[in-house]
Amino acid sequence: MAKVLVTGAGGYIGTTLVPMLLRQGFEVRAIDRYFFGKTLLPENRMIEIVKEDTRRLQLEHFAGIDHVIDLAAISNDPSGELFQKPTWEINESARIRAAQLAKQAGVKRYILPSSCSIYGFHEGDVVVNESSPTNPLTTYAKANEKAEMGVLPLADEKFCVVVIRLQFSRRSEWLPTPGCRQGLHQPRRTDSGKTFRRLLCDCRHRWRC
Repeated sequence: MAKVLVTGAGGYIGTTLVPMLLRQGFEVRAIDRYFFGKTLLPENRMIEIVKEDTRRLQLEHFAGIDHVIDLAAISNDPSGELFQKPTWEINESARIRAAQLAKQAGVKRYILPSSCSIYGFHEGDVVVNESSPTNPLTTYAKANEKAEMGVLPLADEKFCVVVIRLQFSRRSEWLPTPGCRQGLHQPRRTDSGKTFRRLLCDCRHRWRC
């Protein structure tokens, strides 16, 4: 069975994706800094836990890998503005380098989960698609677009590059997952406190962590 390297494996999407891959019979090399600990991932002989920063990945991390899903990122617009330098380093530079190393190691497929935030603001009822013009307005969005531009030219007959522009609605932020998205909600709450002098928590019947 194929082996998948997942960066950001201990995060919001990774802690749901990795068990899904395991159930499908894939071996997984799960790379993360594991801020929330390693216990969010299941104990399984098919999983290899690697604690590492994606900015320091080396060629050996990609040895024996068939596919890469590069989830690791400073995730969301508020965090991107608060941490602009790490956002450019992780969301753009580290991803491009990971794709380059993957290709050098003989990986078959590299998947970059990007974001629909790169479309920015559009007037009226405009529905965007892959061919729509982009208009990134934030550090997070700009770094994602630059990452796309950096990895797509690496594709050839032996190395498949896939970019997926994910869209998270306010409802999806509350979907059940072991990896909490405090990085998204905390800036909003802090901002509401500064603006309205009180914390706004829109969580009437929603449960998160």
